[in-house]
Amino acid sequence: MSRKNEDPSLLSSFSKQFDEFMENNKYTNQYFANLLGCDEGTIRKYRKGEFLPSHTSMKKISEIMKANYYDLMGYKDPSVEEDN
Repeated sequence: MSRKNEDPSLLSSFSKQFDEFMENNKYTNQYFANLLGCDEGTIRKYRKGEFLPSHTSMKKISEIMKANYYDLMGYKDPSVEEDN
């Protein structure tokens, strides 16, 4: 169940990317939970799109995945300038 303030499109974007990463790297929920320092059930809920990680967890997830934090969150990276 998602939290009230969580945008369904962000949940969908993150869970899809996260699930693909897990599948492509053949990581189990338990293995990633150990890397992140959380419960296996939490990883399962991230993959199902039930809720988003906290800011702290998202930063650690992006480091483990070697992914851009903002891309994982479905936001535009403010450090990247647009071409006009």
